[in-house]
Amino acid sequence: MNRRTYLLRRSRHLLPICGVLLLCICPASLLAGSRWKELTDCRLIPQDYNDGDSFHVDCQGKEYIFRLYFVDAPESDDSIPSRVAEQAAHFKKSASRMLEVGQHAKKVTAQLLSRPFTVLTTFEDAKGRSQLPREFAFVTTGDGKDLGEVLVSQGLARSFGAPASPPGKTEEELRSKYDHLERTARRERLGAWGNGDEFRGDQPAEAKAAEDKPGETHEDFTDKTMDKLQSMTQEFVE
Repeated sequence: MNRRTYLLRRSRHLLPICGVLLLCICPASLLAGSRWKELTDCRLIPQDYNDGDSFHVDCQGKEYIFRLYFVDAPESDDSIPSRVAEQAAHFKKSASRMLEVGQHAKKVTAQLLSRPFTVLTTFEDAKGRSQLPREFAFVTTGDGKDLGEVLVSQGLARSFGAPASPPGKTEEELRSKYDHLERTARRERLGAWGNGDEFRGDQPAEAKAAEDKPGETHEDFTDKTMDKLQSMTQEFVE
């Protein structure tokens, strides 16, 4: 066997190994190709129609409207009553309470985006009502925090909405993370989950009285059980 034939045969065995090594050491953004775009040095454009999870942005001189992936903050106005009612039912609050929380979420987002921030997007259509296209995105604040995670962890948004798989992460991984943040916020009665003008619907008096009793609720017990199972599963995988 001559040297050239020997090297060719060896290369057949080495190619799969090299492929695995490249997947391990190459930045995830390179593997994603050109589908995902990172926009840096972005700034919030003050607009009346901005809210907690959807807002106008200036990125290097171009205006965009971005809507966060995976999360849904309460509406800050009652222009879509059916949507406000649906959010109120989820959080078990009144419509007026939802609008208050929505206004607060809007202010928190404005504060978090008061410094230049980064947007990661594929420019997927988010079906806005403005003439300017609205697109889904992940937003990282100036201090490196995921805006959606912050809103959900403070009870100012729920884990709900369009999913995505950004470089290096899976849709399932991210949904699980946002769900966990929502369960924790609900258990700790943060933001919209806090004591306030509760949305009771048409529950009978007995059910309302039972809800007013102190102590751990069935929802709390379920949340703790889910978190424990998730932790055990993670330990098993590791």
